[in-house]
Amino acid sequence: MKTIDLHGSTIHDAWKRFTAFAYENSLDKEKYIRVITGHGALQKEFPNWCDACVHVRKYETEPYNKGSWKVRLR
Repeated sequence: MKTIDLHGSTIHDAWKRFTAFAYENSLDKEKYIRVITGHGALQKEFPNWCDACVHVRKYETEPYNKGSWKVRLR
């Protein structure tokens, strides 16, 4: 599973990086990606990004790390 770490990014920059990463991986026919947001503002915003992204089918926090998300692509 390919992973992107958004730690240290501004909210706007992280959103742009996430949507580009989801798009690129959906083109590559990847089924899942991992997105690391950490436990701050990015973690709170991330569900909204997934809901708005046409490439995301579903998402959930990973059980062992609530600052990491498993994302199912379309």
